[in-house]
Amino acid sequence: MGIYLSDNELTQVEPAENAFRSPVPTQIVSNGEFNPLPQTRQQKQVEARIKELADQHGAKQGLNRREFLCTSCGMAAAFAAMNSVFGNLFDVSEAEAADPAQAAAFAASEAGAERRALRAAIVQKVGQGALTVVDALAASEIKTRAAVEMLRTLGAGGKTLLVDVTPDEKLALAVRNLAGVRLVPSNRVTARDVADAARVIATRDAVERLQEALS
Repeated sequence: MGIYLSDNELTQVEPAENAFRSPVPTQIVSNGEFNPLPQTRQQKQVEARIKELADQHGAKQGLNRREFLCTSCGMAAAFAAMNSVFGNLFDVSEAEAADPAQAAAFAASEAGAERRALRAAIVQKVGQGALTVVDALAASEIKTRAAVEMLRTLGAGGKTLLVDVTPDEKLALAVRNLAGVRLVPSNRVTARDVADAARVIATRDAVERLQEALS
């Protein structure tokens, strides 16, 4: 990809590699097509607080800042830092940043909540008759028109979620420009994906994988 910033603009920015490596972004990074906005006062506060928590709790665990921020405690510290600046947006406290056991328990509870939500969303779609199970989801050619016809045959209309264990590459390219149509692997489906779709079309293999993951 080309760089569209002028020589003068390039003198005003630093390489993205020099940015603080945080579990959550603390400033805007450009891909070279636009001049990024400067880091805001609040973003600087979040970054400073993350560093402070990482140094404080990482030292107690025998970890340097970078090592600490790669752990579940580091992620909890990042969310706690955002809470300290923006208000209580996330259900997390510094206790999770200080204690690996509490951080692991928090991560497990969040994962459990997502599984329950996904299970409920799928059950709702089954009850609505909005879940279609097929043997395969594949395209013989990369043509949007063919993908539209396939979806019409399967009864899709409006927002449609296609789910397969390993999405077919040709189909992914064929539907990428179709508004309201998403093709995702079964291990990345979320409750929101399912709830937002008017119809979910999944392969039998994908349904089996979901049943195993949600059981």
